Amino acid sequence: PLAQSKTPKSVEVSTGPSTRFIVITLTAFGFINGMGVQATNVYLPLFAVRELHFSLFLGGLTAAVAGAFGVAARIGWGALMSKGVSAPKLLLTLALLATSGALTFWQAQVQHSAPLLWLAVLLHGAAALGVSVVLMAALLRAVPAASLGSSTGIVSAGQFAGFTFGPLAMGALISSPGGFTTGWLAVTGVYLCCVGLGLYLVLRKRS
Repeated sequence: PLAQSKTPKSVEVSTGPSTRFIVITLTAFGFINGMGVQATNVYLPLFAVRELHFSLFLGGLTAAVAGAFGVAARIGWGALMSKGVSAPKLLLTLALLATSGALTFWQAQVQHSAPLLWLAVLLHGAAALGVSVVLMAALLRAVPAASLGSSTGIVSAGQFAGFTFGPLAMGALISSPGGFTTGWLAVTGVYLCCVGLGLYLVLRKRS
């Protein structure tokens, strides 16, 4: 009986991705995405006011609209996860949308375009701000209940580490001669790293 009870466990471990791998990759995704999210959140109103000459009220409104779309996005993406949508595919989709948003911020800077800025705000809110709910739902699917508390804590810590470093890096970049143009291109590069990680997760799941 003891030998029989050990066999299924060994088979399960050898055929499925390890809990540690899942936690590490989701933590990395959360950290990278968190850098881009908070770099954008902190400097978005300043960008609108200083570069596109928005009023202080409209500058604050850009952050408020992004936040509102972020709340709605979390509900929407969470509903998709509850219907069984693949977490790696959804993370890849969000990373692609977030990259599009960062590029749109850059183009708003280059073209001095308010409509492009509002489009970028919507993409930022709908995509980058919606990642956290997908990360937690993915953990709920893959991590045993006994390890769920510590696993969610680790992934959340990764996100908040990104929230810490993102604004520092963005502040240094926009203080350089390249200004916000360099900053938005850097944020684009950050989200492209998320795209690469998301693509890796999708391909790994297929193999």
